[in-house]
Amino acid sequence: MFPLVAGIGFEMELQEQSTPTVSKALGYGISSESKGVFSGSEKFAQSGYEAAGESDHEDTEPRIENPSTQICRDLEKIISSATKSLAASYRFESRCYDAPNPALRLTIGSIGTVGLPLGELAAKQIIENSRRAEFHVGEQPNVNMDARGIWEMDAEFVKFGDSRWESFIMDLATRVCAGLGVQFYARKPKVELYKLWLCETGSSALPRRYTEKVDGMFAAMMVMLPSAFTGGATCLSHAGLSKAVDLSVDSLSSSSVVAWYTDVTHELKPITSGYRLALAYNLIHTTNAPRPSLPLAYSSLPELRHIFLSWRQSGYSGPQKVIYLLENTYPEANTSALRGSDAHLASLLDDVATQLGFHLGLARAVLTLSGWGYCEDYDLEYDGEDYADFVEDADRSTMIKGLVDLDGNHITKEVLIDEEDEKERTIPEGLSEALERGGPDHQRRGYVGHPSLYFLFSTYRPLSLKRAARAPV
Repeated sequence: MFPLVAGIGFEMELQEQSTPTVSKALGYGISSESKGVFSGSEKFAQSGYEAAGESDHEDTEPRIENPSTQICRDLEKIISSATKSLAASYRFESRCYDAPNPALRLTIGSIGTVGLPLGELAAKQIIENSRRAEFHVGEQPNVNMDARGIWEMDAEFVKFGDSRWESFIMDLATRVCAGLGVQFYARKPKVELYKLWLCETGSSALPRRYTEKVDGMFAAMMVMLPSAFTGGATCLSHAGLSKAVDLSVDSLSSSSVVAWYTDVTHELKPITSGYRLALAYNLIHTTNAPRPSLPLAYSSLPELRHIFLSWRQSGYSGPQKVIYLLENTYPEANTSALRGSDAHLASLLDDVATQLGFHLGLARAVLTLSGWGYCEDYDLEYDGEDYADFVEDADRSTMIKGLVDLDGNHITKEVLIDEEDEKERTIPEGLSEALERGGPDHQRRGYVGHPSLYFLFSTYRPLSLKRAARAPV
């Protein structure tokens, strides 16, 4: 388990190098949207995220008055304040590669067992035995304008032949509640199947506030079953934040989930091809404790947005990169590993950054110390608990390695961090010292001609939130 860092920066020249040492530390990176900078799964520029050109958002965002002149300091202050209240997010999404086949059986008409991934014939049978979905605008149901091409079936006609499905749904609801800041076992929410929804090509739903469907409902959980489709992003908005969740990737071979609190604004972008088959579950409050509600952690949003706008407006007078050490340690390099305040901070930064033309990525930081030391052991590799001491000040280097975007697409192998460079700032100051306090995870001793003189090679593997942003030219 390793510490986490987060970084923000303007311009980082990344070059492909030899394959880095495997490390389980993680992190994030942000780069503003500009010419040559990756968008979606594209790489930052061609060799990493060397930014060029002006931000696409430069013309749409007005210049702000009284901009922040201490980007790093103010960012640290805001993040520190926000993380104290970041116990929850307004949304949750995840791939479910471990989902069993539910052996879906529909008892209406003559449909029977539905094979998965969903085929076109089965999709047409479902449509023939379903009704058009009704969504409400204010107090009035609206079929034609608010929702198009969305078909629904009541839960009473939906059965599951695989007993593992119920256990999977309960485990999934536990994860969803954790993401929403709800203690599942303390609150004991009821997980109730509400509808089966089928979206055909051309389906869409206009933005609307998602209201409770039954008394006590505090969140919706949408489980997508294996079916090939493109488009159909679920757009969720709350407190000035907006996130488009695209679950079409690997939709043919895997299930996925997206969940959100009631009162969040929900929109379905058009399905451009195929069919999207989903099970809608209601999460219902059952105890005498106050009902779970939307988190209050978004009071820092105006200040956070102000800092990002100030950073963009500052051009090259501000820092090019900021690296931020996150709270927890993690065993693997993927976004689903993040937990607690780290996961919610990443979600918050992602939402704000997306609106302002920034992108987030995941990386790890590796600190290497090398120098002279004495040891009686001749082993070149040593992984014990007792480490030899340096006899003089060690040379140190900090690398950001294995940078990927939030979908796990490779961006670059590694980039050197120069902590002496005023354009490369860290939170806290002295990133390498902060990493060193975690202790080494590996030591290599190289014999150089004297029985007790060795070369020491120690690595410190943090989880790093690496955030690179580009200022307008």
